[in-house]
Amino acid sequence: FLFGPPASSTASSTSKFERNDAELASLQLEKAAVLKVEAGLLDEALRDLSAAVELYQCASAFNNRAQALQLMKREDDAMSDVQV
Repeated sequence: FLFGPPASSTASSTSKFERNDAELASLQLEKAAVLKVEAGLLDEALRDLSAAVELYQCASAFNNRAQALQLMKREDDAMSDVQV
């Protein structure tokens, strides 16, 4: 994967960069999916990455899902994610 989920925020609770619950849940799903891809569990990883995209649409979730789709030989679907 080219990009992993961003590192956890260390900003104070009053920061304008504080992450909301949907973003945090999405990041956790991305982290789990990356481990599943590394273990060869592509279908499970794709489910996690699709859920991550639904929760919080960020570039790393789309990119990681595209990478998983590419590994599954689903190039057209992968291209759809990187052209969002």
